[in-house]
Amino acid sequence: VELFLRTRHTMLKAIDQEFRRAGIEIAFPQQDVHVRSIEQALPIVRQPSKRSALPPRAVSPEDAMAEAAEEELDATGANKENVETR
Repeated sequence: VELFLRTRHTMLKAIDQEFRRAGIEIAFPQQDVHVRSIEQALPIVRQPSKRSALPPRAVSPEDAMAEAAEEELDATGANKENVETR
């Protein structure tokens, strides 16, 4: 059993190294979300958060978009007309 595991590990490691050298990536399940209309989201992103009474903080664009989308959904319900998933 130990020889099998060691051999299997060595083979998988060699395959991984060769794939990396050749620029081959193994696909994995993922989901990308694309906002079709940034103009509609920007006014929401620029508004201060209603959940926080703290002073403004530095926020990454990704966090700002996620927060804005969440607030918009809270305000309008499940509005998905401007969001595409694939």
